[in-house]
Amino acid sequence: MSDGGGAKPKRRDAARDDVKLALERWIKERRQAGVSGDEVKAAQIARRIIVSYGGEQGLRSFIRMLEQGRPGTEIAQKFGVTRQRANQWKDAIGTCKTSYEVRPSLLELIGTDAGGVLKIS
Repeated sequence: MSDGGGAKPKRRDAARDDVKLALERWIKERRQAGVSGDEVKAAQIARRIIVSYGGEQGLRSFIRMLEQGRPGTEIAQKFGVTRQRANQWKDAIGTCKTSYEVRPSLLELIGTDAGGVLKIS
């Protein structure tokens, strides 16, 4: 039996709304305090990804791709944006740190410790 109200309204994703609202509050607080810059821009982009590109799961997927070192072209393809947009997101959300580890066997052969300091015997 119908209640005459038509179709049920779609259930909103509460988790998505919670994260989105938390970001909005945080951005608003920073703006009121006169703070702007990289952190606010990162929060704005995170919010935009939640709203337009798959909710909280979309944001988590984006962050996972960053942590895995995925290229901007792959991110762009997944989210249906240009490579330039994906790279702008990457640059705003975080920083890339590259480290290099010399093989321990080589360090042992040339007589250095793990800090690269030459051992003199």
